[in-house]
Amino acid sequence: MTGEYPHPEYRQPQGEPQGQPQSQSQSHDDRVARPGRNPLGLASLLVGAAISLLGLLFLVIQAAVITTADPQALGAVSAVNGVLSALLAIAAIVLGIVAITRRGLSKTFAAAGIALGAAALVSVFGSFSYGLLVQALYSFSSAF
Repeated sequence: MTGEYPHPEYRQPQGEPQGQPQSQSQSHDDRVARPGRNPLGLASLLVGAAISLLGLLFLVIQAAVITTADPQALGAVSAVNGVLSALLAIAAIVLGIVAITRRGLSKTFAAAGIALGAAALVSVFGSFSYGLLVQALYSFSSAF
């Protein structure tokens, strides 16, 4: 009986060095299941981040259009920016909501994607409202 313990309950588990107690983090990791990766959540975050990059790109384009002194071209560029930003914001929000509803998967990226999409949607709505307000005030002031 050399190398064996007298009782089966005292046997050392295989793969661990003898005399080393099992660490607390190992036993904790075994008991708590970590959420899995969520590709839709990551997609939501990336689409939400792309809105900001698109905004920067359109700022450069608008600066180039301003040098032409064509207000209609500037309005068209601004409208395209608004529409694309709104579509991407809606996509980020929808992807994030779908990702959050999936059980057992991480929800961090999905929540961040929803937040970025919602912020972009509020921004687009604010820009659109501002344009309408300026146009209404201009029309009102020119009537007098």
